[in-house]
Amino acid sequence: MIKKLLSVATLGALLASSAFGDDFLAKVSNGALSDNSVGVKVLSLNEMKDVKGGLLIRQAYHSAYVNSYGQRLNYTEYWQVLPDAYEEKIGVIKVLDTDKYSTTDYQSFKWFTSLDPKNEIVTIMGTYDFKTQLVYAQFIIYNTKTKTHRIVSNHPLANKIFNTTKQMVAYYVYNNRYMPIK
Repeated sequence: MIKKLLSVATLGALLASSAFGDDFLAKVSNGALSDNSVGVKVLSLNEMKDVKGGLLIRQAYHSAYVNSYGQRLNYTEYWQVLPDAYEEKIGVIKVLDTDKYSTTDYQSFKWFTSLDPKNEIVTIMGTYDFKTQLVYAQFIIYNTKTKTHRIVSNHPLANKIFNTTKQMVAYYVYNNRYMPIK
């Protein structure tokens, strides 16, 4: 379900971009899918409100590293990943790629921030390097108080979340790389 939710969010963002043309589904599936295909339904705003479950992702912070000449060397965005209110209330999250709920995945998700639950958030960090013109992404735990992070690797849930969200994060980091930093 999370994959579906993130796919819908990514699809919406890409469709809003004029660079991807009219029928994005048909383009990415080599004509196999379009919004008129069997099993594909465009959700209305009211239907989107009724969607329950799935991890949410939102931009939490962004920053830029600038050299002494004022040139940007890199641009970084931190995208927070969190269970929706319904999942938080019942203490489960939907298992990625299924419609099943899991208390084990929920406990694993909470374990990520167990060192400092009040100040740590689960994030995908995306960085655009102006020299190499590449976007790098990592699954990290960001401490909002100390402004530091730690990398989580080789954890099954972290890998699932990262693999589901990294392309969307890379897309936004690349398109926001010239965003003014306050």
